[in-house]
Amino acid sequence: MLKYTGTAWARWGYTGSIPGFPRVGRMMIRKLAAGLAAAGFAAVLLAPSPAVAAECTLGFCGTVKNNLPSYYTVKVARFGVGNETCWTYNAGSFTCQTYWLPSGKSSSDIGVKDADGFMLEQPFRHGILGQVLPAYTWVKIPSIATVWCNLLNGATTPTCYQCPPIRRERAQQPVAALLPQRADLSEARLGQRGHVGVEVE
Repeated sequence: MLKYTGTAWARWGYTGSIPGFPRVGRMMIRKLAAGLAAAGFAAVLLAPSPAVAAECTLGFCGTVKNNLPSYYTVKVARFGVGNETCWTYNAGSFTCQTYWLPSGKSSSDIGVKDADGFMLEQPFRHGILGQVLPAYTWVKIPSIATVWCNLLNGATTPTCYQCPPIRRERAQQPVAALLPQRADLSEARLGQRGHVGVEVE
């Protein structure tokens, strides 16, 4: 039978006597639990953000392209993930994970394969003929949308507008290949003022 009564053992919470081994006292259990809790909290803080899930639709992915000068701040978001809240003017609020989108980059460049929304930290126009939204206003976009943010015609208010989706294989074709197949661009079809006559069924 071993007896542990020294001050060193008492400091760590060992009390009583057990054949061969000391009994762990309540103080030691509390210290151990506190240490594990602190380690778990630190692991949560240091853990990387979860991978961005791809939710593209029919091969199209929501994309935002920032063509604004660097003094404009653009952010994109994935909805349904993360621990932030994005309040959109056109679709309500969503749990979200937000990402800063640098000037000259697209959302896919920063690892967001399918962006669900965007916002600017300055007032901006949504759509070429759309309304001007206040700064920090989120806009929800569909998965098939590609949104460009530009300064149009020397304007000081940025405009973010949606472009129709074009499949990659079509985008790589020459422009002539995208015209109607029966288009006749011969010189015989040129009008007196240089207009091109195109026959389309």
